[in-house]
Amino acid sequence: MSIVRLLFVSFLYLSVGGAHVASQTHPAIVSWLINTTNITGRHYVEGNPTPITDTAKANCQLVQYSADYSYVRCNGIPGYVIGPYRDGNPAIAVGRNYLFKLPLKPAEQKAAKTAVGLGHIGVLINGVPIYNYADARSYNNANVWHQNAIYFERTGFDCATGHPAPLMGGGGGGGGTQGQYHHHQNPTAFNIAKVNMSDVCNMYLADGLYVPDSTKHGPLIGFAFDGYPIYGAYGWATGTTTVKRIPRSHQVRFLPLRSMVHHLQRKHSVRMQKTLNSLQGRVISTSTMVVFVSHLSIRKGRTHTSQPSMPVACPPIPT
Repeated sequence: MSIVRLLFVSFLYLSVGGAHVASQTHPAIVSWLINTTNITGRHYVEGNPTPITDTAKANCQLVQYSADYSYVRCNGIPGYVIGPYRDGNPAIAVGRNYLFKLPLKPAEQKAAKTAVGLGHIGVLINGVPIYNYADARSYNNANVWHQNAIYFERTGFDCATGHPAPLMGGGGGGGGTQGQYHHHQNPTAFNIAKVNMSDVCNMYLADGLYVPDSTKHGPLIGFAFDGYPIYGAYGWATGTTTVKRIPRSHQVRFLPLRSMVHHLQRKHSVRMQKTLNSLQGRVISTSTMVVFVSHLSIRKGRTHTSQPSMPVACPPIPT
């Protein structure tokens, strides 16, 4: 049985089992925001710009690793202030005592690719889960034309662009997914965005995970569950080290009424074209991948063999 080495919250250079932790350089082991001062989460409530201090410890508490995996223990609570959620969501973010397992040697899945579902698809370096683009609603609840959460749920995002999963019955934080604080989007504050989509920061200011810098490659901000790294908004232009804003890999497509009927697998439609037009870009099935407008692959990855802080031996992200 291989020895599992530990990174304790206050002893980052502890030697366990004859191996010195300081010698480890793999980003999936050393990049986490470890809570060394026992800070706890804080949140705003509607109408009160003074944060309330919570009991759950913020950021990451413990990192363990073996030869093949990194194991990250965290509560899913960030060190920045969160809340309020102005869409009527009564949920509050609660500590979840997560244990995330990440491959240290990510590799492309050779078999049929697996589509991610709702909920967790990765984790930020502060232990907060990353959700995919969608919320739980789809057209006629038929599991087609899923709503773009970034558009439909934006009134419920806090200044740091996160929110907890809503209550599904019961109260408090409860079990299941309710109370799981998460991000669907770039974890930076609304008030520093190029396009400010919310005024929530005016009264309930928060930092977010990082501040984008147009002069530098974006920092490593998290990992997808397949082990591939996630970086901030700025990266290297393909084949160079020139820094540029990495554009999205999808753009809105035009869908005539007949296409909508076919796509929804309906034999008739009472929808008018103007209804379809109003949905463009707001539901994910109205977007299409256009590789030439982006430096990302069809699965939102880079095709470089390495990025800053990642081992050169890390295989290229699938195209």
